[in-house]
Amino acid sequence: MMRLRTQKKLGQALATLLLGGLASLVPLAAQAQAQAVPARVLPDVTLYDQGGMVTTTRALQQSGKWLLLVLDPRLPASDKLLKALAARQPAASWNEHLVLVVLGDAAAGGPVIARHGRLGGVVWLSDRDLGLRDALGLKVTPAIYAMNERNEVAWQLLGIPQPARIETMLRQWVLVPAPATGR
Repeated sequence: MMRLRTQKKLGQALATLLLGGLASLVPLAAQAQAQAVPARVLPDVTLYDQGGMVTTTRALQQSGKWLLLVLDPRLPASDKLLKALAARQPAASWNEHLVLVVLGDAAAGGPVIARHGRLGGVVWLSDRDLGLRDALGLKVTPAIYAMNERNEVAWQLLGIPQPARIETMLRQWVLVPAPATGR
């Protein structure tokens, strides 16, 4: 009888452990899905271009829709996303609508930029002070923010989308005109 109780408790503990482990994977899977967010203006923080010149997020505003990608150069996921982008980058399409922000200083971001320099037409910036990361409350990278012409975040994607969906997702956001609004 004692043996049966022990086996039952062991089985319950194992089931709890497994189910808890599976439940912890759900947020990771959900991170790779675009999430609509309430419109909010991109916080104004200081960033640095490849030459070390100061710029701000306010200066990033474009005439149409664009994408802000925030990358942590220490994480393999950032490298994986950049490789997927490079593999699917068509000439003169969505690349001029991409702003890539590398978290950390030039020493951390330099090797990433050097490895992925073939992403022509994109703007590379550094978030040396981690002000953008903090202002966005960013806990997961890479992060993709779809920005409208008013510098508002329309949707965000945390993590890496399926590689086959990357090009379609980016192209649909930056190349499909926004519907006319009363603003």
